Amino acid sequence: MRYCRSTIHIGQMHKKGMKDKASSVIVERSHREDQKRFYGHHSFYSLDDFSKQLAVHNRRSNNFPMRPLGWLSPLEFSVQYV
Repeated sequence: MRYCRSTIHIGQMHKKGMKDKASSVIVERSHREDQKRFYGHHSFYSLDDFSKQLAVHNRRSNNFPMRPLGWLSPLEFSVQYV
């Protein structure tokens, strides 16, 4: 299995007892990716409209194959551990 530099860096942070900082890095990246892939490309006209668009986005995202998961979708990957 190959790891990207950021994954190795976060692993080193965990080993050095910097778990809070490592978690913060992961959350910040997640928010940045959400902004880039979802919020930056959509307009919402009501809370109901937002909920519907988010449901469609989540369905697509959870079924999209990802390299870090060995080209499995997050849904396929999570089923392995249930």
